[in-house]
This record gives sequence, C-alpha cells and structure tokens, in this order.
Amino acid sequence: MEKPYIPFKEYRQNLNLTIENVCDRTKIRTHILLALEENDFGFLPPVYMIGFLKTYAQFLKIPNNLVNDAIEYIKKTGKKEELPVYSTSPSGLDDSKKNTQHSETIKLLNKNQSTLINYLIYSAIGLALIALIYFTFFSSGGNESIVNDKLKIPDTAVIGNTNRVNLSKIFEGDSLVLEARCIEKTWLRIIIDGKSSEEIDMMPEMVKRWSAAEYFVLTIGNEGGVIFTKDGQQLPPFGTKGSVIRNVRITREKVDVSSSPWSVLGDTSLKKRLKKTEEKPEPIPLLEPSPVIPSFKSIEEEEKKKKPN
Repeated sequence: MEKPYIPFKEYRQNLNLTIENVCDRTKIRTHILLALEENDFGFLPPVYMIGFLKTYAQFLKIPNNLVNDAIEYIKKTGKKEELPVYSTSPSGLDDSKKNTQHSETIKLLNKNQSTLINYLIYSAIGLALIALIYFTFFSSGGNESIVNDKLKIPDTAVIGNTNRVNLSKIFEGDSLVLEARCIEKTWLRIIIDGKSSEEIDMMPEMVKRWSAAEYFVLTIGNEGGVIFTKDGQQLPPFGTKGSVIRNVRITREKVDVSSSPWSVLGDTSLKKRLKKTEEKPEPIPLLEPSPVIPSFKSIEEEEKKKKPN
C-alpha cells in the first residue's frame, strides 16, 4: 500500500501558526507534531498515532479523505511497528544519543531535587535558630519582669506565663479591661470594683493590665507619665501634666475625674503636720544680771572703822 501524504506543514503555514502555537492549543508535544508533518506515521504505536493525527488534522481543517487514507495506512502497516528500542548498533546511533540525553536529563533532575532538599533542610535549621534566639531573649525578659513584680508587690495579681498565651481566657467578653503603659516613672494606685487594690511604682516601658466587672478607681502620682487604654481605646489626660490626680473613676460608659487634683492643702492629715512644722516656738527670755550700784555710805563707814580713835 502506497504511503499517503498529508500536507500538515503547508496548512499550518497558511494559518500563520508556529509549532509552539499549535502545541499550546492542541496540547500535543512538539516532537509528535514534527513527526506528523514529516508523515512519519510509525513514530508511535497505531493507537496513539491515529489519535494525534485526528486532533492535528481537525485543528488545521484538513479534508477527511486525506485523514481517512492515512488512518487506513497506519492500521495496516502499524501492526508490525513497535516502540523504538535503543541499541548500540551503528543503525541505532540516533537512539543511543537519545538515551544519553535522557540519562543526562535524569541526572539533572536528581541534582535539582537534591539541591531543593538541601535548601529545605537549611531553611528549617535557620528558622529553628531564629525561633530559639527569639524565645531566649524576649521570653526571658518577660519572665524577669514578672518575677520582679512578684518580689516588689507580694499581693499583686500577676498573670502567669501560661496565662499570657491565651488572653481570651483571662479577660472575659463582658469584663472591663484597663491597660497602663508607662513612659515616665510614676507612682500608681488602682482599686478594682472596690474589692482589691494595688500600688505600683511604674517604670518606663512597663505595661500592666487589669480587668474589672464594674469600675476602676485610680490615683496617679505623675499625670502624663502613664498612658491608659480602656477596652482598646486610649483615654485622654486626666489633668495637668506632672500633677497628682486622685479618685479617677473609670466605668464602661464614662470616666469621672475628681473636680480638683490632689494638693497638700486638700490632705488634712498632711496639713496638720505642715502646720506643726511651720509654727515657730516662742523665744525663751534670757535673765540679765541687775546692775550693782555702789553705796557711798557703806564705804565711808568702813573707812571710819579703820581709823583709830
């Protein structure tokens, strides 16, 4: 049977298409398209070759009579054809070259795979070192601050290291949360719901957090030295910067500040102590000796007694 000829290449060029364009649209690999254009119908087993031939011919809109002739030829002559076997004989030099290229490709893939594995291993080691450094420096600092708070204030409600991990369990959804962030050294006293109180010497960069069911009452030794946040919202200043403010009542709805800041004159106990120090004791009068006035009569009498009669 005479081998039919299908002008795949001419049809493709008439459509101004490249092999790459056809490969992208038909999803047929380039070497198979080139074999079809060369009418090499024994390039693949008949089942595969007929399928690719139909797809490529339908894409280029080649007449069915040419396609059918090629299919009949493949069916009759393709039974004896098998997949190419690579050999080292002179007639199989091209196949040996393909085999060599295939082995080189496998080596390259293995090399890339080993490189990727090494990269993943080094990345994991680097991440582990970064995590170790972070927990060593930052977590230890947090633990030291908590230990210092425990030593200074034995009855202070300190949030443990395990409790810090999940704040949602500490502060319930219906509680009032107050946070104090110190920027200048400040003395602070806080009363929570009228049940518990705490006095703290706040230091710069120190952060404290409390929760209450109803309200807080604050006394601040250095207004402006601490920034307060209620339920995530920053509160405005309570008074003049640097002054002492007391009886600041913070509830869920509002913040009540005392009508006048604390002063020495407002503290009756301190006023009495100052009054005692200001009162000056009355001076003790000094006793001066009285002047001695000589008596002339007594002198004359003594002289008469000395004279003989």
